[in-house]
Amino acid sequence: MKITCRLPAHALAVTVPVAVLLSACASEEPAAVDGETIGEEIADAEVTGAGIDLEPASFANLDLGAKVVGPQGPTVTSRFVGPDGQTGTIESYVACPARLESCDPAALPESTTYTYVMKVTPDARASAFRTTMPVYGYAGVAGFDQAQAASAIGGDSQMELRCVEGGLFYSVLGGEGWAAGSPITFFWQGTLPPAGPQQAYQLIAGGDMGTAAGPAPARMAGGGCS
Repeated sequence: MKITCRLPAHALAVTVPVAVLLSACASEEPAAVDGETIGEEIADAEVTGAGIDLEPASFANLDLGAKVVGPQGPTVTSRFVGPDGQTGTIESYVACPARLESCDPAALPESTTYTYVMKVTPDARASAFRTTMPVYGYAGVAGFDQAQAASAIGGDSQMELRCVEGGLFYSVLGGEGWAAGSPITFFWQGTLPPAGPQQAYQLIAGGDMGTAAGPAPARMAGGGCS
């Protein structure tokens, strides 16, 4: 299955609500990754107005320790790809708490809090970034680099964070949107270590929806933000 999400030019003005942007895609057939439909529940919930507003934390206030070294090393670099091309890049990693010089989940207690970090750079003016799956093991903290966001979206815009169907949804409200080539670092914290790179992140930019790989916890029957 594939999703075609080419939105009209006027929809790229971020004064149009994100729910309206997603409704233009909701009637199409969603793409499938690892045998599961990407974002179907999240998109439907956003269109119908479901979801919970979250207060974003500041990335600048974090004190992070060593990174988890996965099959692709400590950092995973990937591109958001959709049926109409690429929408941006993502550099992601998972960090242990401060003062830990190594981050081996097998040697750490189950109570360890891991910080999932995603630095996202759109290829075209963007309107939203989200997880395509619930944030399993969510510890109640998520946010972004507020200085980067202020530079990328300008003073007439704001970044909104919502929990939709257990996943995190960051959307730009007002102004001209998220400028192409301007990175914003997002993060969330959880008590589950990464299970390896998955097609777990999605970026809406230039009217297209692209999906990219990055560290994510193992899929579970339930959970996520609430």
